[in-house]
Amino acid sequence: MDKTDNFILKKAVITNKGICYQDMYYSCPIAIKENWFNYSLMTDETTYTIVIINIKENRVIAVTSPNTGKIHEVWQLNKRITSEDSEYFKQINILKESIKQKKTLELQE
Repeated sequence: MDKTDNFILKKAVITNKGICYQDMYYSCPIAIKENWFNYSLMTDETTYTIVIINIKENRVIAVTSPNTGKIHEVWQLNKRITSEDSEYFKQINILKESIKQKKTLELQE
């Protein structure tokens, strides 16, 4: 059996709570870095990405970037997003915005 037979590709929805596939949520460093989950940047259209599933373990192991198509390892979030998870994403977005503003100020000096 070819090793590639152990994996399948499926479509997943990018939401403000994470990458959603079969009622489970996932994230990865590139998703946070590229601000995939920022609700204010989302369009009216649903944004999808491709997840890579290990058939033997029946779990998502990677995601492809909708921007570049590169593969990134993911981690699983809680089955249901808690207020703590939601707060985490808010804080990440606030931190990213403050870094962006700081860089803008430095360029103006």
